[in-house]
Amino acid sequence: MTYKDLIKMTIEEGYIGKDFTCNGTCSKCGECCGAILPLDQEDVDKISEYVLENKIHSIAATLILENKLQCPYYTGNKEKGCAIYPARPKICKFYKCDKKGISLEEINEMQKAVPVDMWKLAKDLDKNIERKIRNEERGRRGK
Repeated sequence: MTYKDLIKMTIEEGYIGKDFTCNGTCSKCGECCGAILPLDQEDVDKISEYVLENKIHSIAATLILENKLQCPYYTGNKEKGCAIYPARPKICKFYKCDKKGISLEEINEMQKAVPVDMWKLAKDLDKNIERKIRNEERGRRGK
């Protein structure tokens, strides 16, 4: 089954995967935190800004999730869940594993989304964070 097949089934048939919630509340299990997510430019910009501003590395997640099947910002920690939660993409806001289908409003919000490899995005952002840290250190030494 392809990514597009899943989206089509979700929209047209109200497809629902396995319910991992705890009585309708997200259990932060990471089952929905995919390595490839549909993002639009607004999502990418928001994630990038948040990650760079807060210097959030994906390395901790890399060590926990070596198989790279989950998003590099899923912490593996059910207490915290998502390291970028305040800047999470629209799909993460809309999706809940016990929810049937996606609303028309949510579909319209996702019109410009394309599949993005979250590991590649995180790797690029990690490089930018390191560059930012080095520049800040140079600035402090120069003072």
